[in-house]
Amino acid sequence: EFFGELSDCDEGELEWVSKEKIFSLPIWPGDKIFLKLMQEGAPFFSLKLVYDGHDGLVSAVLNGTELDLEKV
Repeated sequence: EFFGELSDCDEGELEWVSKEKIFSLPIWPGDKIFLKLMQEGAPFFSLKLVYDGHDGLVSAVLNGTELDLEKV
């Protein structure tokens, strides 16, 4: 149930896409790391993502280990 007034969103159109198409979408680099972990069925994990204030991922730490952003 929803109460209130709907408003437009500037983040794009919402739509269902198949899992196979997710990585072809314009998603943030950290989302790609997260979604890959989910796709692989990774057990409980800790993921810290740091962005530069824009769209640039500057650091990704998985379970306390810094990831090489050139390889992700």
